[in-house]
Amino acid sequence: MPDTEAIASLEEAGFASWPAETEWRDDGFVIRLSPALPYKRCSSVNFSLQPTSDPVAALSRARSAFNKAKVGFCIRQTPLMPAALGSLMDAEGWPSHGHSHVMTVALPCQGQPDPGPVISAYEPDSLWLDAYGAYARALQHRSAFAGVLKRIVPAAVYLSIVDGSRIVAVGITVIDGDLAGLFGIAVDSARKREGLGERLSRHALQIAAQRGARIGWLQVEAANAPAIALYSKIGFTTAYSYCYRVPPANNDRP
Repeated sequence: MPDTEAIASLEEAGFASWPAETEWRDDGFVIRLSPALPYKRCSSVNFSLQPTSDPVAALSRARSAFNKAKVGFCIRQTPLMPAALGSLMDAEGWPSHGHSHVMTVALPCQGQPDPGPVISAYEPDSLWLDAYGAYARALQHRSAFAGVLKRIVPAAVYLSIVDGSRIVAVGITVIDGDLAGLFGIAVDSARKREGLGERLSRHALQIAAQRGARIGWLQVEAANAPAIALYSKIGFTTAYSYCYRVPPANNDRP
């Protein structure tokens, strides 16, 4: 059986570390809407540890909210999702995509960071944002991404590796009590396989441990074998998995 309390703690850390434009709770559902970033974690229905008394009614209300906001409806299916809702989606043929893992590691983790320099800051500057947009292929969402970062309430540290005058790798760690999430680890495509992602990740986890975090965590797509291999090398293991579910094309009622 999954440890639902541990999963719920990681889910709540994820909500706080990557804030949506609006978020509200409804009968165990956690509805996150960001019209400027209308996909995946910023615009999806998630779930809390609270039991859901009427998942069908809650689903209908959530779909109406997404329809009103003109955002495509999406459910993030985690082990906290009511089983009845999963059965309903399966029966209606809701396709899935974005299969991903949440991985964790005890801090301080094994091994030492590469001695190469890593720059850390408490706010991202325009050069950092430009580098992230380029390396994560998200330049078209630069302003919306900057808005997400401004909404982060827990302590966030922005890391970068610079070669000469040019940023070649970036990442974020958000420290929320015992938990430290890694986000936005992105490396210049011309500098991959040089160990920059590992150096950045290890430095981020070291900073988090120094600030009292006991568990590092991250989300990674199941198809990203190189990233999973890197994080496994650092000591991360899979805590649970999730995917996104969308209504079938012939089921577009609000």
